[in-house]
Amino acid sequence: MERPDFILNFNKPINTEIKHINGSWYLYERTNKWDKTNKRNKKISGKIIGKITAKEGLVFSPHYYGPLRDQKDQKVPKEQPSSDSTAAPEVPSLPLDTSDNADEAQLPYVPSTEPAEKMVQGAPTLIPPPFAPGQTLPDENHLLSDTVEVGAINYLATRSETMRVLLQKYFPDYWVYIYCTVLLRTVYHCPFRDLQRHFIHSVLCYVYDKIDLMRPALGQLLRILGSQRETIRAYMLDAAHGKKQYVIVDGHRMLTSSKSMPLAELGYDSKHRYHPQLNVMYLFSTNGDGTFGTPSYYRQFAGSTIDSVALKDLINEARIGEDVILIGDKGTGSGERFEQIAATGAKYIMPIKRGSTEVKALKEPQVFDPETMPGRFSYSKRSISYIEIIKSDYRLIIFLDMALKTSENNTITLNGEKKVTSKEGTASAAVEKLTNGVAKYEKTVQKKSDALQRAQESLERAMKQTKDAQEKVSDEEQTLTKVMESAQKAADELDRRVAYGATSKRIEQARNSDAYQKRRVENHTSDLLSYKTKLQEKQLLEEEARKNLEKIANELSEQKGNLDNENAALGSVYKRLNMLRIAADTGLPVYDDGDDLALYAPDQDDFFDGGRRELGTLTIRTNMMDTPAPQIYRLYKLRQGIEQFFKTYDNTLCQDASYMENQFSEEGWLFLNHLSATLAYDTMEQIFEAGQTKEISVRSWYSTLTTLQLSLVDGKWSLPSLKQDVRDRCELLGFNPTDLSVLGLELKS
Repeated sequence: MERPDFILNFNKPINTEIKHINGSWYLYERTNKWDKTNKRNKKISGKIIGKITAKEGLVFSPHYYGPLRDQKDQKVPKEQPSSDSTAAPEVPSLPLDTSDNADEAQLPYVPSTEPAEKMVQGAPTLIPPPFAPGQTLPDENHLLSDTVEVGAINYLATRSETMRVLLQKYFPDYWVYIYCTVLLRTVYHCPFRDLQRHFIHSVLCYVYDKIDLMRPALGQLLRILGSQRETIRAYMLDAAHGKKQYVIVDGHRMLTSSKSMPLAELGYDSKHRYHPQLNVMYLFSTNGDGTFGTPSYYRQFAGSTIDSVALKDLINEARIGEDVILIGDKGTGSGERFEQIAATGAKYIMPIKRGSTEVKALKEPQVFDPETMPGRFSYSKRSISYIEIIKSDYRLIIFLDMALKTSENNTITLNGEKKVTSKEGTASAAVEKLTNGVAKYEKTVQKKSDALQRAQESLERAMKQTKDAQEKVSDEEQTLTKVMESAQKAADELDRRVAYGATSKRIEQARNSDAYQKRRVENHTSDLLSYKTKLQEKQLLEEEARKNLEKIANELSEQKGNLDNENAALGSVYKRLNMLRIAADTGLPVYDDGDDLALYAPDQDDFFDGGRRELGTLTIRTNMMDTPAPQIYRLYKLRQGIEQFFKTYDNTLCQDASYMENQFSEEGWLFLNHLSATLAYDTMEQIFEAGQTKEISVRSWYSTLTTLQLSLVDGKWSLPSLKQDVRDRCELLGFNPTDLSVLGLELKS
């Protein structure tokens, strides 16, 4: 079709094409793809950009959010922000990725300066656009719903003011992408591919109406975040400022399926998972006043790196100095690590594993005797005894909890009984199995012995038949020799009579005699050949019988060996079973080294891990020489908080395994996880302070809040009446779900 002048004069951008549809002209996206079959580029049409008119030029489609619209909007003077207090916050766009692998679309976003009330009035509907009547539906990934979830998002937004301020400070260009991603993942604990779906069904799509949380955008966000580790570090140090009087350190193993991650190495964790993994070391800040602390700092290490090796680098990077007391676990403390920690000037409180060399060297009996321990205090309504051993620059404090010792002793006894019972059942089953095996092999040996006897008899018969055949051949050879001699005499007689001119009658008689002898020679020769053939057959049968006899003899020998092995195994199992029965009757513990069993003597010290004398004990090494032992014990017990944090990290937020393909994306993913876990842990702290830990979990609280749906009615927001149980929970936790001021929105009066 002939193109009009306004189309001919239109400056068509690259990677676009002009189409004529139903009498109008439209601009579409276009890409090229190499066609392997035809060996040339193939044009691929994309989404519509807008309509081209003679008066206005390019009129963008209301569903197009690409870079062309950004460029055009930048040429238009921006409207000054409204003084209305409900104005939506300006959100900067994510910077372009200039790396070599930036093959994904840039994040389309234009800062919004409209007040929140104006932002919600133009909610798109399913009315067909004018440029393609009845043929185009709105883009479901960017369609604003008039009913959105508000409860959980409003709650987290109310509790995360500090996070918003710090994100704007350290990530000013794209903090909103981080913030929205963290809020949505905290509430819905969902994978990245589902974030856009949750975003368009939450109130966030109205507060931050121009951002895009589709997979390409999130992939770029992870790469950009992960490449700025120093900025992430500055954020974490700032967030933890003033909260680091006591710092708890612990390592967290995280499985990964990536084959291109340089830090993904085989490791072995407390869950007995020998799998490619990362070791994420965490610092947990607390003021030591018994309240919840804060997850404050992390760093990822190779999966094969043990906690004690990674500790030095973590301490230096997190700026832990003389004003900080470091509280570790049994995996972070070892001989040389204590000196490295002390060299930084930091104080430390570290437990020592039971059975360690330093503890075993304490031979004084009063060390583990509660009656002779000089110190005693109460903790959680339990009596704790202790004794201190002072060294040159540190001290060892052995705490003894008799309630814990009784519990551990009972557990060991019960486990020992269960182990003995289990082993006894296993041994009994093995006895039965081996007994059946012995009977089976005995039956097989008997069958093979009978078969060997039959094979022996068969061989003897074959040998006799071969001998008889050989004798017949010998007799026939002798007979043939005699017959041939007689035939030779008859031939000679015929020649003599012919030579001397005997009468024809006598010559005829000699000729008949010669013919008769020749027939005898032929007959005996034929019989000899027949006898030799039979002899060969008998020899083959004899050889086959001999081989069969040898085969059966070997099989019999093998089965006798199996029978001997089975009898030996049965004897060994009988021995184990008898020892287990003795253990069950006497109560003595059983030690199994894999090959045999042994019983412990009642007075043996080295019993299970660390010895019986260390049951119920906790040995602490610290360089805090003047701090009372009871306070050291209470400080160490603050570690219970980080154990709960990792349960929230793995179970509530489902962040226990990584699927990132490179280290930059992994770092960005870990930072987003850190922020989400911080919000979830803050929620858990509020539930704890309200005394509702047995009634309300973090996940159930978020699920309750997601039932609060905000509706757009006549251009204004409306929140339905709350159910009584929802209202009660909100009152318990001090949350007002009708106050949307933090989101810049107001409810319909």
